[in-house]
Amino acid sequence: MKKAVGRNSRTAAKKVGEWCKEHWKELVIGVICIVIGAVLTVLTGGSFLAALGIGFKAAAMAGFISGGISVMSSLIVSIFSGDSFKTILEKVLRSFVDGFTSGFMWGGIFAGGAQTISAILKFSRSGTLIFGGEQMQLFKPNNFSGKTLGKIKIWSPNGLNNLNSGGTLFKIGKTFRLDFEAGKQLFHTHITYNLYNNMPNFMKWIFDFAKRDVHVRLTSILGGVIGVTQK
Repeated sequence: MKKAVGRNSRTAAKKVGEWCKEHWKELVIGVICIVIGAVLTVLTGGSFLAALGIGFKAAAMAGFISGGISVMSSLIVSIFSGDSFKTILEKVLRSFVDGFTSGFMWGGIFAGGAQTISAILKFSRSGTLIFGGEQMQLFKPNNFSGKTLGKIKIWSPNGLNNLNSGGTLFKIGKTFRLDFEAGKQLFHTHITYNLYNNMPNFMKWIFDFAKRDVHVRLTSILGGVIGVTQK
């Protein structure tokens, strides 16, 4: 009995080692992008730990999306191929792990990218960076921010009193817009409460509530979808 347990432990440790060796680059890339985004958030007055936590949460959600889609596709293929239960289980677990790491990497890239663009948006309005709690005025912002071209509004940073740096990249008409914020929303767009309420419950976890509408978590959704495509 002890020999069997020891053998199983060695087999599990070997598989973990193989997984780390195969996927460490994807995990490191995701982490580096998240850290870069958190550092830039600090330079525009945000919290490093909060930005770091938000980035890891978004990347993990992207990983679960990618892993879940991978599991479903692998399960369908295995069933129609007539695989045994053991083979199906092994393929499903492998698909989830591969999908999760790929989704995590892309989720980290999108999270760090969203916080980077958020920092640029705030910097373009204030012209300041923060070092050691001191604000340094590097240039005087121009009047480009928030320009309106017909029904299209582009590059509209949040107000200087808004602790969540970022803003709207562009807006079309009264409803559709793409936003970047260093806070929990990251890269997102908006839908109305009416549209949200008419959706099935299993889809609602990909949304985040705001005061007047609902944020769609594009950071995690795109990271997960691209992760599956890459895999």
